[in-house]
Amino acid sequence: MATFNTDFYINVVPREITTLSDGVDTVININSNIDKTLGSSITKSGLTDPANVKYKASYTTTTGALGVALSYSTILNSVCNVKDLFIKITAAGSTGIPNVRILYGSGATLSGYSYLSGVGDFIKIGFSDGTGTHQLTTSDITVASITAATVAIIEILVLEDIYTP
Repeated sequence: MATFNTDFYINVVPREITTLSDGVDTVININSNIDKTLGSSITKSGLTDPANVKYKASYTTTTGALGVALSYSTILNSVCNVKDLFIKITAAGSTGIPNVRILYGSGATLSGYSYLSGVGDFIKIGFSDGTGTHQLTTSDITVASITAATVAIIEILVLEDIYTP
């Protein structure tokens, strides 16, 4: 039987742009207040069925206070426990700078939200501690844009938490 792994990588480079004495040319360096880059990578393993990876190549967000649940038929069309969530803005869906609010909570209780802005912005969120204690489902996570002018086209990947008590 095959095991399926997912690799996550992130690299953050805080930069500063300095204008040279000619007043025209600039130099880009690592931010002098921090003097370092931050990065990490991790491999998540343990999935034994490719069906435990849910993927939507392109979804155009809508507007609304509560958003649309990831389990909805036009997104993933599946209710499952979420171990890890990855969302990326791939394009603008309207005339403004695209944005996405990601709301998460169980039932009517909002436990948090994240916000993406601009093409290329992305997030990876882990929701499970592997014991079933902190599980959210695709019904508990919604996405929406703030206004019709800031609608976004997003890509979504969910790794299903296959914990069984």
